[in-house]
Amino acid sequence: MACCLQDENIFTCCFCCYSFWLCLLEQMYSSIWLFSLGAEFIQLHALGATYLQTPPLYTADNYHQCVVHQRATYCMVYVEIQPDNGSEIWQKIKGNHSSTKFRYRHDQVYRGICAINIKNHSSQTLNISPTNAHSKNPHSDNVHMAKELWKISRRQKSIGLYEQQLHEHINEEMQTKYNLSAKTFVTYCENPKEPLNKEPSYYYAISLLIAIGILNILSTIFDAYFKMQYTKNRSNIEYGYYDVAHKFPDLSFMDGFRSILSFVIVFEHMNLIQFLPLHNPHFLEKSITTSFALSMIHMVACIELFFVMSGLFLYLKFDQNGLITKQSSLKECFKVYGRMMASRYLRYMPSILLLILFSSSILLYLGTVKFLSPLWRHLVEPNVVMCQNKWWSNVFMVSNLKFNNYCWLHTWYIAADFQLYAIFLFILVLSAKYPQWKKYLYTLIGVLGILLPSAISYIKKLDSVVTMSFENYRHMYVKNAETGEHMYISSYANLNAFFVGIICGELYVKYLKHDKYKRLVGDFLKPLPPLGCLCIAFIWYLGSKLILQEASIWTALFAILYKNVVVYIVVTIVILRKMCMGSGFLSLPIFRLVARISYQIYLWHVIVLHIILGSYKQPLNVTGLLMSKVFFATYISSVALALVPAVMVEYPIAEILNVIEIKKRPKNQKTERQKLTYTAFENIGTLHRKIYMNVGK
Repeated sequence: MACCLQDENIFTCCFCCYSFWLCLLEQMYSSIWLFSLGAEFIQLHALGATYLQTPPLYTADNYHQCVVHQRATYCMVYVEIQPDNGSEIWQKIKGNHSSTKFRYRHDQVYRGICAINIKNHSSQTLNISPTNAHSKNPHSDNVHMAKELWKISRRQKSIGLYEQQLHEHINEEMQTKYNLSAKTFVTYCENPKEPLNKEPSYYYAISLLIAIGILNILSTIFDAYFKMQYTKNRSNIEYGYYDVAHKFPDLSFMDGFRSILSFVIVFEHMNLIQFLPLHNPHFLEKSITTSFALSMIHMVACIELFFVMSGLFLYLKFDQNGLITKQSSLKECFKVYGRMMASRYLRYMPSILLLILFSSSILLYLGTVKFLSPLWRHLVEPNVVMCQNKWWSNVFMVSNLKFNNYCWLHTWYIAADFQLYAIFLFILVLSAKYPQWKKYLYTLIGVLGILLPSAISYIKKLDSVVTMSFENYRHMYVKNAETGEHMYISSYANLNAFFVGIICGELYVKYLKHDKYKRLVGDFLKPLPPLGCLCIAFIWYLGSKLILQEASIWTALFAILYKNVVVYIVVTIVILRKMCMGSGFLSLPIFRLVARISYQIYLWHVIVLHIILGSYKQPLNVTGLLMSKVFFATYISSVALALVPAVMVEYPIAEILNVIEIKKRPKNQKTERQKLTYTAFENIGTLHRKIYMNVGK
């Protein structure tokens, strides 16, 4: 990837990117390549044979054949198989999931059952003693969370009508096929005659979205009506915080860099498929144990490059405005800090509120659309309930403090970025007011950023690399993921990346904007990309060996390599090098478009992924072709969808904030473009008042 980014020839780069992703998809997901060798095939055959002897993770009756009956009810049941040390099958179940974290637990399975098939059968043929609800339900964290995550569906009467019969039916299956017993918990039942009732919030949300749409249409008509008089001024309005091509032409390559990273993030989140209902889970169990797949796990570090960009843009914005000097009073410092934090918050929050509104009030009811499957509620309802209950954590920017404390898992990044923004803005204000403290503040934050993650990893005996095992999210909530909580979503885990961005901003403003230093540094960095790529490959390979090792001082120190050194390498061979040698193909107009909507792509791509996966009627049969189709469908759909909230919510809010910010700035600190922008808005407002007065007369 870094090799592609540094190539100046667009055709060479496109071929490089195409080869990289094709190789990545094929080697990770293609069973033809992976199992072509005889030894690999034998291992897969042995693993598959073990699977045939143990209960499958997921089975599902045909939903559409079920619901054609007049009184049909389709239920999803969580099943916990009870231990039996005298059973040979139980020993295989126990040994399989205890051997490594990259194994599924076959004592915790799901069954999609058409209740009409068991109604008469169970009551007539089974000879099982009646059980009460207390004895048939498992006593586990999974059931405790399931009662909360599927609480909307649990209100339905169908569950109470069929719960006992489903319990008996599943126990008959376990006793007949495996000579084992089980406890059950019905998560939800779907009955065409008992659809989910739409709550008032659904209609409020639809009304609000319609109002936003109408407001955008009216404002567009208004702009079109007056565009002839104010075309020049309106064309100079600065739309967004990340619109760097206007402000810093030398940094136009950041559009391409951001676009490629958004592509990588969507690809990385394809690993959510491993937590969904699968027909062939042994495919993933075998695939993940290869050295190539274990190396690719380190791609989670690419999220840190977004923090680098945030740090870079923060420094450039702060330096360009020049609001704090040694002569500034403390009151002025606090006012500037408060104003910039409020601006940052208001740029983030409208889009997050839109996501929360859609997820908590509308998303679940899309399951009534015929093309969606009976697995829809299994995938979506837990996230809907989390958005209804935990929305406040996103609003107050604390959704990264712990897992299961957010509306959608991936929104942890927004909170972490906001917290780091607050920390480093304070440092920039302090260092501008007291320049003599600057080197001490930078030294302290740099040492903490490098050593703190490794120290925490050693003290808490965490894994060497942040990764999600197959069971971490299979029940639609995160569990047993202490490494991710401390080394991935926390602010201190990403402190160094944000600080690197600040340093990049310093270097650009003080040195790399000048031709003299550009040539000197550019000549030095020109031959480094191949060496940097080799170093990254070695670090990833080393991590693939340490990832299966027990926690030690060496696994803790490895965090310095894969979280810090890799970031340093990518920043050096891409960002600093492009500052000196020009943008190349990364400044193409298509990248500018994708970069402008990258925030919305990040927010909405996980929802798009759930909608796509919710259309499958049965547990997924994972293949290389399926993974490729889902990935490209998710990315293309996310880009298309991201345009809507970007144009209707993000850009208008950003434009208003720009005007407010310009208005509050002293006149001698406004650029010519900003003066034109503010003048345009004042003139439009004056003209609007005149029209209103004439209409009144």
